[in-house]
Amino acid sequence: MNQLSVKQRYERIIDMINQNVTDYPKKRKTIRILTDFLLEKIRYKTKMSDYIQYEYYKKPNYLRREFIDENRREIIHRIMNDPKDCELFNNKTEFNRVFTKYLGRDWFDTQNDTFENFRLFVEKHKKFFVKPAEGWFGIGAGICNVEDDSSLDQVWRELQEKKALLEECITQHHELSEFNPTSVNTLRIVTVLCPDNNVKIMTADLRLGRKGKVADNFHHNGIASLIDVDTGIIYTMGIDKNRRRYILHPDSKKQIIGFCIPFWKQIKETVREAALIIPTVRYVGWDIALGENGEVMIVEGNCMADPDVTQMPDGKGKWPMYVPILKAVEKSRGGKSK
Repeated sequence: MNQLSVKQRYERIIDMINQNVTDYPKKRKTIRILTDFLLEKIRYKTKMSDYIQYEYYKKPNYLRREFIDENRREIIHRIMNDPKDCELFNNKTEFNRVFTKYLGRDWFDTQNDTFENFRLFVEKHKKFFVKPAEGWFGIGAGICNVEDDSSLDQVWRELQEKKALLEECITQHHELSEFNPTSVNTLRIVTVLCPDNNVKIMTADLRLGRKGKVADNFHHNGIASLIDVDTGIIYTMGIDKNRRRYILHPDSKKQIIGFCIPFWKQIKETVREAALIIPTVRYVGWDIALGENGEVMIVEGNCMADPDVTQMPDGKGKWPMYVPILKAVEKSRGGKSK
């Protein structure tokens, strides 16, 4: 891969500033922010994406240091998670095998099963969800509807070529569907397993899709807002990746802030139980769907959960929450926290 020249990097940074920073005094905006970013990068190796999405240009240094940036996410992952066992989380098929008890829906592996069993799966589920066995941000995911059995051979070949994982479509709880019925609107709950085997819920988000979208992913025009872990009540406005904020869902007009997540107690119990299954992977972001009758369904687990969805809604860094836990984990191993 060709490395970008200094000029190309400079132009890319300038474009990012001009496209993303709109709420800053115009006079000498670009040069001031560019200078500030370069100093930040030299001192702390900060990436431009973190600088912009967490609005460092508005914040003093002591508040900037509270954010989990890309570098600190790597530190959390390195201290908390065994790389070998993380492979189970990165491969969605293997994840489904281990966590079948918590899925709450049928699923099918096109790589390790037969066409005849695929036919039986389709007879039961004419419409099903397709996602690549390995992937991030919802890329490659979508719904497949097989109405005509005569095309089943072709569909099977195409799915095998994609190395697709098939899952029964989720019928979500009506209170969540009211926000946006075309997507399954999920919760992102981040847990850590402490050295005393206590599972601590660090943060929780409600993620909402937009009209016509089948995924609620924050990186695909989704909206995120923070949930109070104790009560299950949304306490921030929704925010999207472009930092637009919403009191009401922009399509359905259903109010976001103040909404209470149904079956919150059961949801917390489920993630705490699941977090103990692979104790060598201590840091996990769980994507949770809620079925029509209150069934708690794990969609997937992310051992490199992106902190943007937990820090952008309230504009507050979450690093101080992790520091004592990271120190405790390293102390339990006879190591020294960094």
